[in-house]
Amino acid sequence: MYRKKGLINPSITGIKNSAGRGSCARDLFLGMFEEFSPVSKKEWLAKIEQDLKGRSVEALNWQPEEGLEISPFAHPDELPQPPPPILLGDGLSWLIGEDFSDDLSAEDLNALLLEALNYGLESPRLAFRQMPQRAYLFRALQGVQLSYLSPWFFVEEAEENAVFELVEFLTDLYGKGEKAGLGSLAVGTRALTLSGQHLAKAREMLPTYRFIRVEGFGTAKEGVVEGLTELLQQALQAFGESRLSMADFNRLLFFEIETGSQYFLEIARLRALRLLWANILQNVGASPEESPLLDVRLVLQESGEAQQGFDEVSLQERTNTDRIAAAPLAMAALLGGADRLSIPPAGYPLQAADSFNRRIARNVHHLLRFETGLHRVADPLAGSYYVEKLTNQIAEEVWRLMR
Repeated sequence: MYRKKGLINPSITGIKNSAGRGSCARDLFLGMFEEFSPVSKKEWLAKIEQDLKGRSVEALNWQPEEGLEISPFAHPDELPQPPPPILLGDGLSWLIGEDFSDDLSAEDLNALLLEALNYGLESPRLAFRQMPQRAYLFRALQGVQLSYLSPWFFVEEAEENAVFELVEFLTDLYGKGEKAGLGSLAVGTRALTLSGQHLAKAREMLPTYRFIRVEGFGTAKEGVVEGLTELLQQALQAFGESRLSMADFNRLLFFEIETGSQYFLEIARLRALRLLWANILQNVGASPEESPLLDVRLVLQESGEAQQGFDEVSLQERTNTDRIAAAPLAMAALLGGADRLSIPPAGYPLQAADSFNRRIARNVHHLLRFETGLHRVADPLAGSYYVEKLTNQIAEEVWRLMR
């Protein structure tokens, strides 16, 4: 494990409060095994080789990418002391996100927002190609109580002065200070939305907002180790450019990352990101107890699929497949530690995101909360031999490349 090799100090792997529900669940889980005789890894592998009728156990390993070879078998001997939960808080909570664009008129966007809020939306992401006019925003946000939400604002192109004017506009809507809920403001591909005096004033006006965005490109299918390495290097470069202390930088940072269909890889990839960032914080003397937010966007249509031709029948089949796939893939993102999750409507972007499919996507969040109770457990996968081992493999390989 990482603690043996010194990647992560044991005192900081328990980023979540290990004295909470997660600890009790783990003790209960471990107590179950007292009724069974232990089986060593050597004995276990011997039995597996017997069942394989002479084939090597290593022949079952899989290699999703160069430098990452994964065994399907994990054993307690590799995890003598289950690590404390990785995730923050007393339970696995997340914001129900949904994306909206300025392709609509202000009135149509407003109607869509109000309908979504009636059915459980918590964190709308409002994406604009250019900085919207105040009149447009006033009409689009009519009746929307932002202080009860966690809005994410994104503008493809905008000068810093225009961005600060948006901060002033939001402050007028919220009221200055803590009345503003958790939110974010980001522009294009640049990590630092605001800088210098603009950033200092924005932090005072919207103290719970995040203004530093580091974006990862692609899902696990498109590269785990290289993708995480590039993501962390971008974050460190942004830290250098920010001229902030690491503690302040960390409070303003959120990672925007996509997840897809590689279930266990996506879980371990997000968990490895949290561990690696905690290690970076420790190395510069900052507290690893507060983690940056993970803004996760689920991808149901993998790269290239949107360009394929679909007739009406195959498009309906694809839409139905998306509806079925959304729940387990969303669960993978949440088990990995997503703080905010956006699930695209079924069939998107092959077809327009209509009201019905938006609501079905939103209902996936409700099912995962109120049917599975995921939000009541600190870290459901803490102590899972396979997931912990896979997380460690990814983290060790990324750390090796970064050193």
